[in-house]
Amino acid sequence: MFGFKKKKRMVKQIPVSEYEYHIMLDALLKLRDKLIAEGRYTDGVDETILAVCR
Repeated sequence: MFGFKKKKRMVKQIPVSEYEYHIMLDALLKLRDKLIAEGRYTDGVDETILAVCR
């Protein structure tokens, strides 16, 4: 409509162990909780959590 191009999303898969997966998820959830406590937006962290869970 306005000539905007949709940005292509690059997805890279990094092999991680189950232990590393849980560490990543825990760290992201703690960061999200901290942002909520500060009254800041969590959109980026939410998207990253969803991407990690897939």
